[in-house]
Amino acid sequence: VDRKLALDTKNDVFPMPRMRDVGGGTLIQEIAQAPYPFFVKVTGGQLSSSIVTRSVPGAVMHFASPVTVKGKPGRVTIDELLTSSDESWLSTSLTVEPGEGGFQPTGEQAGRQLAAAITFGQPDSADKAALSDKLPAESRIVVFGSSVFVTDALLNHAQQFHQGLALSNVTLVHSAIDWAFADTDLLGIRSASAGAHALTVGPESRAQWQVINVIIAIVLLGIAIAIPVMRRKRVLPVVTKRAS
Repeated sequence: VDRKLALDTKNDVFPMPRMRDVGGGTLIQEIAQAPYPFFVKVTGGQLSSSIVTRSVPGAVMHFASPVTVKGKPGRVTIDELLTSSDESWLSTSLTVEPGEGGFQPTGEQAGRQLAAAITFGQPDSADKAALSDKLPAESRIVVFGSSVFVTDALLNHAQQFHQGLALSNVTLVHSAIDWAFADTDLLGIRSASAGAHALTVGPESRAQWQVINVIIAIVLLGIAIAIPVMRRKRVLPVVTKRAS
C-alpha cells in the first residue's frame, strides 16, 4: 500500500461550513454538501467483474492509497477489485480541508488500483518439501487501500446524509471475507440479492428524484381517494313497488 493518498474528481460529498451573504452586509454560516476528493467514488466499470464486487452497486474509498501487488507469474493471480477514475491524482499533503479554490489536481492524473483480490498457488516443490504436507490448494487474501472506509464514524456519517453507496462498503467487506474463506455458496446468495441492483444517483440528481417521488406519491394518493368517491356516485338506489 502506497504512502500517498489518492484523490479523485469523481467523489462523494462532505458537509463543509461556508459563509453566505443574506444581504445588508450580513453573513451567516451554513453547512453545505461539498465535493470531497478524499472520498473516492467507485462505480460502473471501475469495479471488477469478480464475484466479490458483484454484490454491490459501488463503493466509496475514504482516504485510500493505491495498492500494488507483486508476485511470481503463474503462482499469484491478481484481480483489481476497485479502481479510481482516470482523473485521480496522488498527494502526500496532510491537509484535508479545502483551500480558497478547493482541491486542485496535481501531478499525473490516472486510474489507481484501490483494492485487490490475490490468490496464491502452491509453492514450488523445493519450497514445498520444507513445509507441512497439509498445505491448502491455494490461499486467498483481499487488500484494501483504506483502513477507515468501514469505520463506525464514516458509516454513521453516510447514514446521516443518506449516502447509500458508502453504506455498501460493509457488504463489500462481507463478500471479501466469504471469498477469502472460499464460502462460494453464501457469496453467491449475496451476489444475487436485491442490493446488487441498487440504483446510484449523484448529488446533483438527488433533489430532482426526490421531487419526482413526492409527485408520484401525491398522484397515487389522489387516485386512492378518487376511486371510492366514484364508486359511491355509481351506486343507484333500489326502489321497490308498494303493494296495492
